[in-house]
Amino acid sequence: MKNLSLFISLFCLFTSAGFSQNEDIFTIQEHGPGRWMTFSSPVAVQHTLATHGLLGYELVFNPDFEIRQGTDPLYAIRFEEIGKFNAALKPTLPANTHMQFIIDGKPSIEFKIQKTGFRNENDAKHVIKFLVVASKQVIERMTTARSVRGLLYFRDMNNEKIDVKSFTIDPKSIRTLARLLSIAK
Repeated sequence: MKNLSLFISLFCLFTSAGFSQNEDIFTIQEHGPGRWMTFSSPVAVQHTLATHGLLGYELVFNPDFEIRQGTDPLYAIRFEEIGKFNAALKPTLPANTHMQFIIDGKPSIEFKIQKTGFRNENDAKHVIKFLVVASKQVIERMTTARSVRGLLYFRDMNNEKIDVKSFTIDPKSIRTLARLLSIAK
């Protein structure tokens, strides 16, 4: 009986903390006690980056949404660019690449993309990791939205947007983000 009571107490604590396997949301991971909480979200990507002359070049966009807890929380979205190409051509996203969310039809501010890592696999494949740090206000707007789309783009010499990727964040990801935000507070 004592073990049953302990099990029920631990189960209630586990589920109330938001770490249960719930079909309505994605699994939330905790990295270090009270440090980072994250979930990976498959997103529906509308089109791919087509670059002529490259062999098998792709931009993989499967973002991890992360929130660092504490007095100065950080809201981050991570993704990676994978390129397979010949030795002469090694493209990367331009330095002026930005991400912008369209939340219920209204655009958010632009967020600058930061490069966080690079891996070269025998000059045949490059993996470049990126990070976008979003504001709390935008993340909170996303959690109450009916629809969230995103644009990954850079600007040309005339300051016009050149679309690299557009994507849609599904309702399950929005619910998971809301849960992640509520746990991180």
